Amino acid sequence: VQELRAAEQAVPASAELWLELARVYQLQRDFANASTYLDRVLASPDTTDPHRHEAAMLLARQGEEAQAVTLLEGLTRDGGTPEQRLLLASLYARAGRHAEADKLIPALLETGSPEALALALALAVDLRQFH
Repeated sequence: VQELRAAEQAVPASAELWLELARVYQLQRDFANASTYLDRVLASPDTTDPHRHEAAMLLARQGEEAQAVTLLEGLTRDGGTPEQRLLLASLYARAGRHAEADKLIPALLETGSPEALALALALAVDLRQFH
């Protein structure tokens, strides 16, 4: 952490560095500091969509799923990547938002990725139990 914080002093506006600091703090179970760096990433005008996706994953990992969903909804509004839709569908399902998760199943199936196909199948089975 000390080396990363020293690098932060040299490069004060780096989303990559802030994401790395958030990861390290999460590993140390210091979610308050992780959140501080994730907030910096999301507030920066230089943050890219891949940075936002990484931030959404980290937010979900530390239990801030509602903020992760909001972020992913913005990223997938005009399509997004298969990975973003996969994570969003997973978070919807976990939150009991089955209708929204169900809408993402066709897009997941189109990706052909084993992870997306497995999630789509699991979602389809789970969702049929609630209909």
